[in-house]
Amino acid sequence: MSTQKTILVDGYNVINKIPALRHVARKSLEKSRRALASFLRDWKIANNLRATISIVFDGQEGLFIDDCQSFAGIQFVFSHSGEDA
Repeated sequence: MSTQKTILVDGYNVINKIPALRHVARKSLEKSRRALASFLRDWKIANNLRATISIVFDGQEGLFIDDCQSFAGIQFVFSHSGEDA
């Protein structure tokens, strides 16, 4: 019996730990989210991982984002406003 593994990533914490992504985030959070997804997709391919990757982001008041989106095959999940990721 094989089970699909899922890797959960705390998006903004990881973005703030990687200098290149942190630099992108100063200009655009959306671009930094996409850059992180691309980074993780490339990491997954390079390591031949067979896991699903989901990035969880803290939601923001006044910012409409669907509860779930994806980019580069990586799923984005946003907490509701006032909830931590």
